[in-house]
Amino acid sequence: MNNKYLELLSPSRDLQTAKKAIESGADAVYIGGPAFGARSAATNSLDDLKELCDFAHLFGAKVHLTFNTLFYDNELDDVKKLLEELSKISLDVLIVQDPALFKLDLPKNIEVHASTQCLIKTPQRLKFYRDLGCAQAVLPREMSIDEIKNMHESCTDIRLEAFVAGALCVSESGNCFISEYMTNRSANRGSCAQICRLPMELLQNDKVIANGHLLSLKDNLAKEHLLSLINAGVSSFKIEGRLKDPAYVMNMTAYFRKLLDEIIEESHGLYQRSSKGSLNINFKSDPNKTFNRGFTEVMFDGDNSDMVNTISPKFIGPYIGQVQSVRYLGPDTILRVNCLHGIEIHNGDGLCFIDKNQRIEKALTGFRVNSVKGKDLIIRGRVRILNKEKLYRNVDTEFLKELEAPKAVSRVLNYSLKAVIEKDCLTLSAKDELGREASVSTEFVKDADFVHYKNDRLENTLKKRLNPNTNLEHLEILGDACDLYLPLSKVNALRREVLTDCFKKTYHRADFKEYKKPQVIPNWPEKEIDPRLCLNTITKDFYKEAHTDIGSLDNPKYKVVMTCKHCLVKTVFNKCIKDGAKASNLTLKIGPSLFKVKCDCRACRMMIVR
Repeated sequence: MNNKYLELLSPSRDLQTAKKAIESGADAVYIGGPAFGARSAATNSLDDLKELCDFAHLFGAKVHLTFNTLFYDNELDDVKKLLEELSKISLDVLIVQDPALFKLDLPKNIEVHASTQCLIKTPQRLKFYRDLGCAQAVLPREMSIDEIKNMHESCTDIRLEAFVAGALCVSESGNCFISEYMTNRSANRGSCAQICRLPMELLQNDKVIANGHLLSLKDNLAKEHLLSLINAGVSSFKIEGRLKDPAYVMNMTAYFRKLLDEIIEESHGLYQRSSKGSLNINFKSDPNKTFNRGFTEVMFDGDNSDMVNTISPKFIGPYIGQVQSVRYLGPDTILRVNCLHGIEIHNGDGLCFIDKNQRIEKALTGFRVNSVKGKDLIIRGRVRILNKEKLYRNVDTEFLKELEAPKAVSRVLNYSLKAVIEKDCLTLSAKDELGREASVSTEFVKDADFVHYKNDRLENTLKKRLNPNTNLEHLEILGDACDLYLPLSKVNALRREVLTDCFKKTYHRADFKEYKKPQVIPNWPEKEIDPRLCLNTITKDFYKEAHTDIGSLDNPKYKVVMTCKHCLVKTVFNKCIKDGAKASNLTLKIGPSLFKVKCDCRACRMMIVR
């Protein structure tokens, strides 16, 4: 598999966000369609998807459609109808989970990628999806660099995609059933209730030994591991966040665009960007300034310590300083703050602190700065806060203004244009950065009464851009305008025609792998498949053809609702059971529900069992 292309893949909740992601440097975006995506709150119309494809393809960027939920039998007709509609809008990629799709008619001229929901955690599973015709596999977020490298070396002819930023699921992706069990909202159906983000208690022998947001992981930020990921075989770098706003997506995309471009430049031609177009980023990207729960990347080293933020699953923001004094004036609170060097607080900023006297779910206390007068911050209402309290900023108004400015980001595709005037014919030829070419010609009749114009007027007409996202880099005119018997309006129409033809030509990277339905379903590499993943008859038939059994829900192993790399035992006892931690009789209390905590130290996994 050719891995010289490095792809930055950004999330998009809607058309506007997707365009901002591409203008910020994304080589591809992933987005939900009208239904069956793993974020039910992020759906988009077919018309918007078509417009997005046209915009992305200008730069050779790709559109990945999330079609990665499990289907019920009564939905299969709708699935088939939607697939037929999707075949008309020039999608690049379909991201899938339910294997029923491999038995249906998928759109032509696309790639199929195996979702992270497929839980491709072994080389055998990776080979299975390669043999199904998948061009790319989205790896589980909990994988280490060494595990990824082993996967790639065992199966080099399928591309690997890894998450490099955003939320981390505490459970193995596609193997989490706690939301469905507690709320009847299935993570495998795009409706995760985020149970892992709730406050909870860990009990031993019915005594509370820890509390807080015990399963709420920090966010991923793989800034130190990008080159290691590339060397391990990853070629697509995914930012999580399909429910995030445009400001978040722009900030994270611009940040990773810069990091990847530095690696590409230092590779001296070994690697290259997956799309084209010149970028203009008019803000300084900073992951700390938009939503995060604190950052970690320990999982890439095979570690599972320092993964959780037990204080809050909300955005706390960077530390800015300490409270120097507190005064109350009428209904208002007046704060004076010793800020860190270089920090300025502005009207509208959101500040917060950790109130240790509050209950867990209310420990994070926040307020808005109404106005700034000298060294004093004026806050409407009474804020109960002590001197020397540490303050954090989770709304930076000046930074948001930069991101929301009309010219915060822009991207243009460069092209060249050649005009040849000879005999009784004008020929215009265009070629863009992607190597796409087009040519149009028109004949004309010499007219003695025709009023000629000079070359500079012809040149000015040909220099006009087709749209704000295109840029004429080189213009060549062969011949003399005095020999051209065409009105400028006709020349202008020909210019639009040749550029439209050029930019709309299909472009595929050299590593494009069109999906082809397998003639024979390969064997599933394990003896049994989880029955909770088989919701329709086509899927059940698929696994029969794959020569595996569908397990019984009566089996105790299917009472496991979460399987986690994060370990509560290691977090609370500061060591593993195998190292002597006395961690028997553990119970996790989430709301009114009680779960057993079991550990498989050989596999370094913790199970939450109903």
